[in-house]
Amino acid sequence: MSPIFRLFESSKNLLTKRDDSILSAASLMMVILFFTKIIGLLTRSFLGYRFGLSRELDMFYVASTIPEIMSMILIFGAISAAFIPVLSKTLIKKGDKRFADVLSSALNITLIAFTFIAILCSIFAVPLLELAIRITNPPTTFTSAEIQMMANMMRFMFIPQIILGVSAVISSALQVHQRFLITQIAPLVYNIGGLIGVMILVPLMHGSIWGYIIGLFVGAILHLLVQIPVYRQLNIKYVLSINYKLAEIKEMFRLAIPRIIGLFADQFEVIISRFVAFGMIIGSVGAYNFALGIITIPFSLFGHTFSTAAFPFLSKDYADNNMERFRATFIKTFQQILFFSLPVAIIVVILRVPLVRLMFGFGGDTKFDWLATLMTAWVILFFGFRMVFESLAALLVKTFYSAHNTLTPVIISFISVAVGMALAILLSNYFSHFSYFSIRQFTPDQFDFSYFFSSVDGPPAVGGIALGSSLSVVIDVLLLLILMNRQIIKIFTRDFLGPVAKKLIAAGITFLLMYFMYNRWNDIVDTAKTINVFIMTMLNAMLGMSIFFTIEAFFNDEEVMMVYRFLQRKIKLLRD
Repeated sequence: MSPIFRLFESSKNLLTKRDDSILSAASLMMVILFFTKIIGLLTRSFLGYRFGLSRELDMFYVASTIPEIMSMILIFGAISAAFIPVLSKTLIKKGDKRFADVLSSALNITLIAFTFIAILCSIFAVPLLELAIRITNPPTTFTSAEIQMMANMMRFMFIPQIILGVSAVISSALQVHQRFLITQIAPLVYNIGGLIGVMILVPLMHGSIWGYIIGLFVGAILHLLVQIPVYRQLNIKYVLSINYKLAEIKEMFRLAIPRIIGLFADQFEVIISRFVAFGMIIGSVGAYNFALGIITIPFSLFGHTFSTAAFPFLSKDYADNNMERFRATFIKTFQQILFFSLPVAIIVVILRVPLVRLMFGFGGDTKFDWLATLMTAWVILFFGFRMVFESLAALLVKTFYSAHNTLTPVIISFISVAVGMALAILLSNYFSHFSYFSIRQFTPDQFDFSYFFSSVDGPPAVGGIALGSSLSVVIDVLLLLILMNRQIIKIFTRDFLGPVAKKLIAAGITFLLMYFMYNRWNDIVDTAKTINVFIMTMLNAMLGMSIFFTIEAFFNDEEVMMVYRFLQRKIKLLRD
């Protein structure tokens, strides 16, 4: 057998093989997600380079809000909450044929629902945008031609979202069969489509944002096509019909509807945040979204991967009524997410200015200027602790889903979102009365309670939206933990709280040491040169990780040994 053929076979086996452990599945997913996020960062970097914090980019983000939210609500609502638990139980208890029938009906219902909503929103695109502009009252007016352009963007953006909806249903089938790797490759190729759009199509279309939009459409098609071979290899037969009388379909609706309502509350916060930013100075929406793109990396790498990998195991444990194993799986995954996300969040917060500059401000003729850098870094500062809590929230919500409880997360979501929205508006009003990006200006002698109830055009205002959003996620996690302890499993015990305390102590020490070292080096190093900024950022990041892992090793934390054993196994496999 030739070496090329062996390489092809091993690659094929890697894509189609079954993953039987959470760490194995999550590690594979993290590798792919790392490259996915690198591509995503490159895409945002070129968006910043070509458009800066411009009016056109703000218009794109506003136009894409409703299509993206439709996709988020239906995909993460119906599929995460209902499809995977029900499909998992169907496959275990009723076999492949019933599984295929249920999956086909679910796929067809998803396609019809997506298409109907897309047509409805496309018809009313212009009135929706005009209403949003009247409510937010941005400092600069929009012409009828600009509103029509945003409406056309919105209509076109529904097409890739419909394709992604179909692809997400296929991903759920593959995840039930524990084929996790290929479901993570799909977002990678989607991001590649976006990168092609901004790097190649935008220049070909004379700098128009439409080049990026077309790239996203290409990426959505690739997202679907890349999963088809593994789907076919599993011999899952598709049936062009809808059998709404199936008990499993009814169960899916029962589980999905509360989650869709809850996610609508979450995404309503996104809508409010974007449109509130839209009413601020030009560039606020762009800064908010660029910052959001950075802070979601820890969530994607740790919260999403570990919770997605744990979900089928939690669902199976609950279906088997093995609550002891269910509890052990939850606690282990919770600790792993905390272990990995804490040091990354600290690094991103402390190194936010050089990170933003390196990611978006490269190139001599870039449109992403120093003001754009400071505004984006300002938003990241107030998004800081959200990175960790959002990762934990993903696991908590999926743990409730695996226990077939979708109502509790919905109620909690409404509470946290309502509080978060109120805080975002009040804090953005307060921040708008200041003129530069520094928390040192928030001194007691500068405090004025009336600032919370009036707004001006101060650039720091967008930071208030980020802080309100972060506090919303913190409330969400704390309430979910309390209710999980009461309703599902007892978690406020020594074996859970002890390791959490160790990680928080390690994080606190790491933050203080990193903050001191970064400020010392920032005074010494010539940051006018990009290479110096890059070296300083990398050294500080490695120092932070080393400090955190050293303290955790001193505490003899289980996750350090877990990583050590995992690396030992992988090195042994490579040697063999």
